[in-house]
Amino acid sequence: MLLAQAMYAPQTRGQTNELTRLELKDLEARYGETMGRRKYPACLLVAEEDQEFVGTVGLDCQYLSLQDKKLKPFKPQRADADKGDNEIAIVLANLVVRPDRRKKGIAKKLMTAAEAYVREEAAAAGLQPAIHLLVDSENAPAQALYKKLGYKLLFTDEFATCVVAGEYNLKTQDCVNYCFKKTLTKGGGGAGGAGGLGAFFGSLFGGNK
Repeated sequence: MLLAQAMYAPQTRGQTNELTRLELKDLEARYGETMGRRKYPACLLVAEEDQEFVGTVGLDCQYLSLQDKKLKPFKPQRADADKGDNEIAIVLANLVVRPDRRKKGIAKKLMTAAEAYVREEAAAAGLQPAIHLLVDSENAPAQALYKKLGYKLLFTDEFATCVVAGEYNLKTQDCVNYCFKKTLTKGGGGAGGAGGLGAFFGSLFGGNK
């Protein structure tokens, strides 16, 4: 519900229910359990305040084709078999902060936690310690945040599509996406310390009251 309401601002109950269904399907595909251990990292990080969800961000792996200027999802069980000439990249998605909790640094903390996760997990999976992400070309606030955090434009996908709320139902329309990338250095606010990632995430969000 948090994602559907914060990302798309649905106007009717029917739109909210449909967006929630689509989001749950997407989240399960990206971050849900699979048969056996995932070879490539995937996780959904959640920020809480007073035992309420106030934000979330996800990380999973996708194919990266610089020639086609596309990020493409894959089935985890067939990632290597279907790879072809594609690179496997860690991709950030579903960065959302509850509307009444925005402009309080939560998005930045979620991004910091995501980068810490990638620093710890990329090497184990044999991947470059970098984060890729897609952002709508008209989403100026998100672009400003990513640029401020050191993300650089990698390519423009001029043939993307997105789901939006119409007057009565959902619709798919053409859009332009920017792909940003940040290569992560060692250290740099990573997970470090005796508690590992669990303690690190706790230090970011546990004190937000």
